Amino acid sequence: DCLLTGNAANSGGGAYALPGAVVRDCLIVGNEARIAGGGALIHAGAWIQDCSIASNTALHGGGVELYEAGMATDCLIEDNTASTMGGGVVFYSGTTGLMLNCVIRNNTVTNIGGNGGGGSIQFAGTVSNCWISGNRVTATNGNGGGVFMSNQGGSVSGRLVNVVLNGNWAGER
Repeated sequence: DCLLTGNAANSGGGAYALPGAVVRDCLIVGNEARIAGGGALIHAGAWIQDCSIASNTALHGGGVELYEAGMATDCLIEDNTASTMGGGVVFYSGTTGLMLNCVIRNNTVTNIGGNGGGGSIQFAGTVSNCWISGNRVTATNGNGGGVFMSNQGGSVSGRLVNVVLNGNWAGER
């Protein structure tokens, strides 16, 4: 059990987990990353579990960035803000990351051209058995209020499996 609050970094404002690390049973709130993972940046081979991740900010991945094959399970990700993509979570850098049994709600992306209020899956990644609701992209030309997926011109793409998307929006309302 831990509390990570009021921290700032280039990436992984609250926690920066390298391969083999496990972040478990934590409250990660009120942190800032200038680039990625306002609450936490989880690398391939690292894992975040049973955490509440709230009110964090970053350029992308306001709550969490799953980098390459990072994993998140049984987390509540809410009220986070990103400027460009992934208000709640971003899967990034050719990722094959996994998010399982999470609630992603009330997150925001703010910049013009921003995408993925709840989450942005860049290249690949799987979201399974999750509830994604009340997320938003506030710019008039924003995309993917709940989830935005892009394979960046490659051959892989994101997957949603048994996911509920409810009350998300992008653009002017």
